[in-house]
Amino acid sequence: MKMAEEDYELLPHREIQRLKEEISKLKGGEAIGTDKDLKKAVSDLSEKIDSMNEILEEASKDLREEDKEAEIIKDKIDPIMNKMVELGEQNQKIAKGLIAINDVVNEKLEELTRLVEELRTMATDIKEMKMDIRKLSGRAAGPVMPEPTITPGPPTVPPPPAPGEGPQRMEIKPPKKRGLFG
Repeated sequence: MKMAEEDYELLPHREIQRLKEEISKLKGGEAIGTDKDLKKAVSDLSEKIDSMNEILEEASKDLREEDKEAEIIKDKIDPIMNKMVELGEQNQKIAKGLIAINDVVNEKLEELTRLVEELRTMATDIKEMKMDIRKLSGRAAGPVMPEPTITPGPPTVPPPPAPGEGPQRMEIKPPKKRGLFG
């Protein structure tokens, strides 16, 4: 009565035959997935992993060498970059100095231009005063002094006096004052 208590299932004859063939193959060691195939697959996998480890070690060495080269290059480039920064700062200072010099030169040029104009005006005023003095003194026909001219360029130096001649002093006498009636 024990058999009635066990569960069972009906299988087709073909399925039973297939299972019998697989069991006989397993017993003979011909089936796929046997220990031999499994050992070969594990061995192939181990070889591939070893090969991959060698490749990774070589890559790691290459990266370390590249890091060393990069560090060497960085050590060489850093001083150059620092000098470039210093040069940039010096160029800024030089540019500011040149601008300041240009401003000063422009200021002085404006002052000189103004002074030249004032001197020209004064020369014209002096000419007019001389003419007025001549008219007042009644010596319109007297000796005429050459008018001073302002010429641009370097001043001319008179030749030295001949031997025996010393510097002569010229006295300028003011015109005599006359009364209102003569």
